[in-house]
Amino acid sequence: MRVQSLSSEIVRFFFVLLAFLIFPSIGGAENITLQKPAVETTNFLEAEAGISAYTNVQQAVDLKKAKNAFRTIEHQTEDYIVGSVPLLDYGEEEDIHAYVHKTGWILAYYLCDEPAAKIVDWKNYGQDGKIYGTKLETGLSVLCSACQVAAREVKYYDFRCPEANKLLIVADAAYNVAEDSFTIKIPNEFLIFERSYLHCNFTSARTKSALSLDSTVISVSSLGMSSNYGILSPVQLSVDDFHIVKLGLASGYAGNIESLCAIVLVYREP
Repeated sequence: MRVQSLSSEIVRFFFVLLAFLIFPSIGGAENITLQKPAVETTNFLEAEAGISAYTNVQQAVDLKKAKNAFRTIEHQTEDYIVGSVPLLDYGEEEDIHAYVHKTGWILAYYLCDEPAAKIVDWKNYGQDGKIYGTKLETGLSVLCSACQVAAREVKYYDFRCPEANKLLIVADAAYNVAEDSFTIKIPNEFLIFERSYLHCNFTSARTKSALSLDSTVISVSSLGMSSNYGILSPVQLSVDDFHIVKLGLASGYAGNIESLCAIVLVYREP
């Protein structure tokens, strides 16, 4: 099944929904705002955390139960735990970091030197084109389940960019085709703090896929299931210009690909 081009969708969302944080996909959009959490003991978070998702369950949390969700404990006091949490069907390199406070704050994040595109839950990207949550939301669910509490409203914040108020994910997949592409244009009214990308191969053990931006290859997958992440420069993804993002066969390979890509922006909207 080939997911249709996102070109018209992306143009429409950028120029009609400029007032929103949007997660555009074939199936629709979701609006979210970046907002700093009022969590206790945030100094270390401001030093090491990057993009994050958080919730306040509005009840006391049993830290002994919370420990069951962690792969490793990096720091623990009587009040909170910090460590890494594994995600089902992902390797250790995709573990989220987490902060759980006994007062009910639960926060999942990737480190400040990791691109925001790492949050895209590419294993749960539907063939209907919809983005079904992020890896940070999945991590929060894992932690809440271990603590036997219910997650409440989930919000996002990037500790690296306190002035940023929006996050944009644009994703597209190619299923059993030779190539697929979409066009993106960033309005010059946006103040962009980070441009990042995700490129992953789903299942093919015989072909590699390549991710290109304006005819320049920026990522080549490994054989089999794999994912690459990276940062794009302001020159590579400039504002007020149309850019073509394409998934295709890597040089030297023939056949079809099963691959996904995403462009993620952390920015401030006027």
